[in-house]
Amino acid sequence: MCIDGKDIQATRLWSDILDNKKTEKTLGAVMENVARDLTKLIGQPFEFSCLDIKTISVDSLEDLTDDSDTEAVGIYLLLMDEVLSGEAMLVLAPDEAKSVVDWLLEEPPGTTTQLGELETSALAELGNQTLSSFLNSIADLTRTPLRPSPPTVVVDTMAIISQAVALSAATVTNEFMLIKTDFINDEKSLKIQFWIVPDFITTSVPVSVTTSEWKWNVLEEGL
Repeated sequence: MCIDGKDIQATRLWSDILDNKKTEKTLGAVMENVARDLTKLIGQPFEFSCLDIKTISVDSLEDLTDDSDTEAVGIYLLLMDEVLSGEAMLVLAPDEAKSVVDWLLEEPPGTTTQLGELETSALAELGNQTLSSFLNSIADLTRTPLRPSPPTVVVDTMAIISQAVALSAATVTNEFMLIKTDFINDEKSLKIQFWIVPDFITTSVPVSVTTSEWKWNVLEEGL
């Protein structure tokens, strides 16, 4: 699939990408590229699995996880370009996040016991590189440069993380589209969830380097 650059502003990229008979095949190839880049970045083999593209309601957020009270690490970013806006999140179990940090920092297994400033910075870079890889693969198809926002790393329950992903959509509609896949390291049975929420509606919130912080502040104030 290749999209003519002169039509991008009129049609928006998400509509062109998702309203296509080859959507699943196209996004599958994109996720394979992301898995290869993750393998290079982390220094451990990762493969993608379970590509899922669906529309869900805000009321069914609990269906995204088996246990909404389970603690998780979320790495949240925005897709900042008007023609391909939206949200992205990497989600890991805390112990798995610590294992990934050991790999990223080239430390022996079990070295990371808490997520301090250095460890959080490493996870933020993981999120940045993962979404950049996704956007670069889309850009190769569309001939349009795309960019992510700076990442925000949070440790909270799966319920809060799920609500954060849907917060913007919930202001205008009860439903939103979710693109979800898992990146798996079979050797450690380790899973990195990757969520993308396309934005088909222009939000009134200005996109900037502080938008991620705004998102979490609004969520916390509403609880």
